[in-house]
Amino acid sequence: MLIKSIPSDVELYILEFLIMPLDIKRLKKVSRSVENMINNTKYIIEKNRITNQILMMNEDNQFQMNEHNIDPLLLNSLADSWNKFYKWSWITPTKEKVINDYWTVGEFVDVLDKIEVWGPAYIKDVKIEPYGDDFIETRRMYNVEFLGWSNNFDEWVPCDKIAKLGTKTFNPLKSFESLHHEHNFWVLFNNPEEGWKVSICNLITKYEKEKKIKINLRNFHNSYGKEITLDETNIFNHLKPITNISAFLCATEKSLELENKKILM
Repeated sequence: MLIKSIPSDVELYILEFLIMPLDIKRLKKVSRSVENMINNTKYIIEKNRITNQILMMNEDNQFQMNEHNIDPLLLNSLADSWNKFYKWSWITPTKEKVINDYWTVGEFVDVLDKIEVWGPAYIKDVKIEPYGDDFIETRRMYNVEFLGWSNNFDEWVPCDKIAKLGTKTFNPLKSFESLHHEHNFWVLFNNPEEGWKVSICNLITKYEKEKKIKINLRNFHNSYGKEITLDETNIFNHLKPITNISAFLCATEKSLELENKKILM
């Protein structure tokens, strides 16, 4: 005998295999019942719990005043939990654009800053300005806010200083490969003496046979930093991608006031 609908427990079992973070919005549009099922999956319940916990911490003045007294391992664990659910955000910007180098407000991208270091950023505004070129009269300029940094470090940059998110910086979905960049880029580095610090990362040596890589990590004020050797198994013990959440929870030298729209990438 044919059945008109699949039993709900079977539907949930199927969703456990089919649901991907980037497909959630699309699947929710199928019907209200499908939306309700998705909202009740373990994945979404845990994701919402972690997100709400962090948003409440951001609004809690007591947390900001006493963050230095909280066990860093606890904050690090919370940041890792957030990254587990939101690392898929690095996939979205890698899709082909209809017009290359045409960016819009609200996009997350990689940007080359004024000290020639690549970092992930959020596009806040766009303007057209005159451009002194014989062939091009105007150009688009983008106001960007670098993730993990306060608004004091915002910059206006042209399109040739912008790239797709994760193509010039540390990409959590391609962690080992993304460390092979020849240029400088910002990461969150777990310094054994000082804790998690926003640092400049650059490649030193590739060990192809051993599948290892040596990198140098330094802050803006130092010409020399700390050299470490990494492989695919220990990367996340030492590095995190820079997001507003990871810097908010882990960076020992920073105090960030987060805006929700720049948290949920």
